Amino acid sequence: MKRRAAARFVLSEHDSSPIDLKGAPHVHAPTVQFNYPAQMLFEFSVTPQVITALVADANPEPAVITLGGKTYALKQFHVHTPSEHTIDGKRFDFEWHFVHQTAAGEYAVLGVFMNRVEEITTAYIPLLQALAAGKTECVLNPRALVPTELLGWHYQGTLTTPPFDPVYWVVVHEQAAVTDGAAEEGIRALLARAATAV
Repeated sequence: MKRRAAARFVLSEHDSSPIDLKGAPHVHAPTVQFNYPAQMLFEFSVTPQVITALVADANPEPAVITLGGKTYALKQFHVHTPSEHTIDGKRFDFEWHFVHQTAAGEYAVLGVFMNRVEEITTAYIPLLQALAAGKTECVLNPRALVPTELLGWHYQGTLTTPPFDPVYWVVVHEQAAVTDGAAEEGIRALLARAATAV
């Protein structure tokens, strides 16, 4: 079954990303509608800079969001450690970026913070286990990777890496979580594989 959810944001505008997000989110802004399949196949792409989970061509239907009257398809997601965005100067252990694009090439990115805590966000376990095992692909529920409550910040910025194209950013206040135990081996494996990629 496809799931849909609305989002609320603080609206601000900046020239380049990442930025320091200031103040508590509280203002209503354009709604994000999700239309994601319950399961999708992702393929891992490894470079010295990052490991990316790409939406596999074999998926029978796309995962899309509708935002500001435009439809964006999920293309990939990846993680930064520590986080690129900050909240009032505070940096988080990880930040996941879910990269979406319209047919015309416009970008919208959902940013999700992650910290090390006692209980993991369950949806990330298959991903982390696949990375720890050195696998090259994984089946995931993409909607479950993004918090249901999308209260957060929303601004016009850019990609954080070249070519720095314009991006409609949605940075979610609610955090995902990873344990300090076995599940985090996937994060460590991700970083190790990125460091040794050629």
